[in-house]
Amino acid sequence: MASDSLRDSSSVPSFSIVPPTSAVMADEFANNPFFLPANENPGLILTSQPLTGPENYMSWARSVFLALSAVNKFGFVNGSIPEPDPTSPLFNSWSRCNTTILTWLTNSLSPDLKASVMYINSAKDLWIDLKDRLSQDNTPRLFKLQKEISHLVQGSLSMSSYFTKFKTLWDEFVNYQPFTVCTCACVYGSKLS
Repeated sequence: MASDSLRDSSSVPSFSIVPPTSAVMADEFANNPFFLPANENPGLILTSQPLTGPENYMSWARSVFLALSAVNKFGFVNGSIPEPDPTSPLFNSWSRCNTTILTWLTNSLSPDLKASVMYINSAKDLWIDLKDRLSQDNTPRLFKLQKEISHLVQGSLSMSSYFTKFKTLWDEFVNYQPFTVCTCACVYGSKLS
């Protein structure tokens, strides 16, 4: 009887080899940094606030990092996806992506900054140029942040608004701090004898 139920095709699920679905193929394309879907066109604007100068560089750079990472393109900016040799089959794809990212970056700049970088040819070089010019040690901004944090009071603000204001100032302050690594031989903050 058990053998009869196994022969009954209505009780046994049928399995077949199914070609990859469009969702699987779309995922493969999305993970390829050279893939540019139609909605990732040169008119895209990465951030709601354009970069105007040193005063908003840190928040702008963070917004751009998040936007480009979300579409798997930050490697063009940080150099982890280097320009291939012009004879490489990837060169045209790299060039198309690089040019698209260049337009996204310049679309997110103030008119003055845009004019000053218009002839830079790679997203990586543009990123480095802006970083070198605008993220310099900003001691006056650091001082201002310290002062704002130390004088911040809740006053008539709700707890949520007060915390949000404090966290915004603190996060910017932390981003301006250089990352230092202790090189001394110490345990729990005290040097060994």
